[in-house]
Amino acid sequence: MKNIFVVICLMTICAISRADVLTPENWKPQVTNESTINADRLDFDYEQYIATFTGNVVIQHPQFTAIADKIIIVFEKNPEENTKAIQKKEASVFGKKVGESQQHVKSAVAIGNVKAVGENMLITCDRANYFKDNAILRLTGIDTAPVVQKDGRTISGKIITMWLNDNRVETSGDIKVQIPSDTSL
Repeated sequence: MKNIFVVICLMTICAISRADVLTPENWKPQVTNESTINADRLDFDYEQYIATFTGNVVIQHPQFTAIADKIIIVFEKNPEENTKAIQKKEASVFGKKVGESQQHVKSAVAIGNVKAVGENMLITCDRANYFKDNAILRLTGIDTAPVVQKDGRTISGKIITMWLNDNRVETSGDIKVQIPSDTSL
């Protein structure tokens, strides 16, 4: 009887966890132009203008959803805004809505169990670095190789660099590519 109970509990847990899986098929873009970030903890360095989100971090952006153990965002410094925020000691991290601040992101790094999904694309890796100046996303793996799945194709390697504005990808180290048989290169 105990074995049956354990099996039922495990099946229930599996069913619940599958419902929460982030995939390109179940991902739906937000209808607003704002981004939201949820996390267990937030530390903000007003001098460096760096926000560190830790624990169950989820970013909902109009073009993608990302989850990670930790995400660090470096904002472009705007002395006037920084001074206002410090003087007001506002509860708001950015002194305004995240959606209004997203154009001020200089760089970001997602660390630990990183998963990002957008329309027709799924990214998994241990670490993802984003650099606004040249619109580069660099994916690396410590425990597992980074993987990019797009339109039925899968690519993995030690380092995957994506030029977001040029629709270009470069992969190095232990490269694996999977292409469905009904798809051309």
